[in-house]
Amino acid sequence: MVGFRKKYKPYVPKYLPPQPKKVTWGFDSRDLIIKLFKRGFGIDDICRQTRNRRFFVESIIQRYEAGLPTCRQCGKRLSHNAHGEFYCSHRCYWDSRFNPYFPGQENRYHLPNCRNCGKPFKPRSDANLFCSWQCYIQCPNRMEIIPKRESTRSVVNNCRFCNAPVRVPKSHLKMGKGKYCGRACYAKARRSRHAPSHNPATATPNSPAPLQATS
Repeated sequence: MVGFRKKYKPYVPKYLPPQPKKVTWGFDSRDLIIKLFKRGFGIDDICRQTRNRRFFVESIIQRYEAGLPTCRQCGKRLSHNAHGEFYCSHRCYWDSRFNPYFPGQENRYHLPNCRNCGKPFKPRSDANLFCSWQCYIQCPNRMEIIPKRESTRSVVNNCRFCNAPVRVPKSHLKMGKGKYCGRACYAKARRSRHAPSHNPATATPNSPAPLQATS
């Protein structure tokens, strides 16, 4: 029986010292130049570390900066070219979505002042004029300060018979209601087949005359 000779592996130390990587003129060199440029190294330091000429490093940096988008809020050039990135920071993102919460607000960090004590406070809605309930009670002319808000659930509609303005809820208009100002106009319009001719404001020259009651 032929015996097999045991093969011994050569001794390799467990932790090898870091060996300098040879940088070539290929994509490895470009990636390293861009990585060092992101970290804030100057052109001379990049040339010294990558062992490349200055014009080569400058051309790569210029092409990299030309392909980067700019922030939509502050105009600063982004440090990366990721898909879907339009802002350089969260602050620019929220500043771009800023919507004035109360009249006269310049930015989202501008807080209104209480109408009674004058201290700035964070409003919970666009109708908050006082910082607390105590300030609202203590204010002597609070009813004059609070503006009258128009209703958003109803609209002004004109009566089809007398043309009088009537405030009607939007839900009633969707259901086909709110055409008349009251039961009187509704009854008069129901009695005659030519209701628009009764109203001189809405009558036209070609509109027929109202029906006369026969005895």
